Amino acid sequence: MNSVFDFGNIAHEYDAYYLSSFGKEIDRLEKAIIEDFLDYLNTKELFEIGCGTGHWTEFFTQKGFQLRAIDISEKMIAVAKSKNIKNARFELANILNLPLKNESLENIVAITALEFTGNQQKAFDEIYRVLKPGGYFICAGLNGTSPFWEDKKEDTVYKNAEFFSEKILTKLLSKFGKPVFKAAAVFENNKFCDNQYTENEKLSKAAFIAALVQKHF
Repeated sequence: MNSVFDFGNIAHEYDAYYLSSFGKEIDRLEKAIIEDFLDYLNTKELFEIGCGTGHWTEFFTQKGFQLRAIDISEKMIAVAKSKNIKNARFELANILNLPLKNESLENIVAITALEFTGNQQKAFDEIYRVLKPGGYFICAGLNGTSPFWEDKKEDTVYKNAEFFSEKILTKLLSKFGKPVFKAAAVFENNKFCDNQYTENEKLSKAAFIAALVQKHF
């Protein structure tokens, strides 16, 4: 099974997005809510799904985590490895068939990755299989209820993606436990305006939605 979009085609251009003023601001907003979730994790060991070029991997290592990170794209993995990120190990692997034993991982994170698997339910089933009881899963990505994405859903990158929402993630995570949600990046009238909305309002308006769930013991 291949991703619904071959990110290897843009591997060497991917990080340029984060150098733009828009990219820097959305990155700041996204990392702020993910950082809040990190305090819940049981250990400093983290398994990252869909690591891409290692952008988030580097952030997690800077927060003191040891990373084992996977991606389906050889080109993305090559870029990630070229960064020589300390305390991170990169591997080529498919989320739909993880080379891991049942209940073998303490903490798992997937950011802007599971929308592109082509079989979202199977991906969540695999994560459930390998996560230990009591372990934590952070899942974050594209919020399909946000107006930000309306004119982008036919774009080559996104047209086959399975966007998230609070309702969709609640269903996908139901067998894990009860998720906690955060959202960020409300973009209106060519500017970010997160501070104008409540946390609950941002769950439908923000471009980025994240959930933290602990697997039942």
